[in-house]
This record gives sequence, structure tokens and C-alpha cells, in this order.
Amino acid sequence: VHSDKPNNLIRTILYGVQKPVDSSLGYMPGFADSFNDKQLATLVSYIRAQYAPDKAAWNNLDKIISDIRANPGNH
Repeated sequence: VHSDKPNNLIRTILYGVQKPVDSSLGYMPGFADSFNDKQLATLVSYIRAQYAPDKAAWNNLDKIISDIRANPGNH
């Protein structure tokens, strides 16, 4: 949420956390099929503004989300 780029947050929301770094963190399901790109951009913008109000808003979320969906890679 405090990062310069939104990519990690977007990937986490889309694809979840299948293998947490620490077992005490648990896992999270992905929500790729639950949100369209516009809804996801709205959610990511809200999270940034709510939990990192001292940081600038992220730009080009639509393109970043589209690129991540097209190239999910390993996360």
C-alpha cells in the first residue's frame, strides 16, 4: 500500500496468497473473477487513499491492471 507501484497489491487481490511467507499469516483467496478492471481500480485507489494518505495516488491503474491480468506470471 505504501509502495511506489500498485502491482503487488493488485496481484494479491487478483490471485490471492496461496503460500504465505509466514505460516501465521494464513492464505487469501484470489478475487480475479469477482472484480472487473474498473471495480478493482476503484478498490485499489480507495485502499491507497485510506491506508497511505501521505502518498500520492497511483496513476494508470486501468493499464496496470489490464497488463497484470494479461501476464499473471509467478507471484
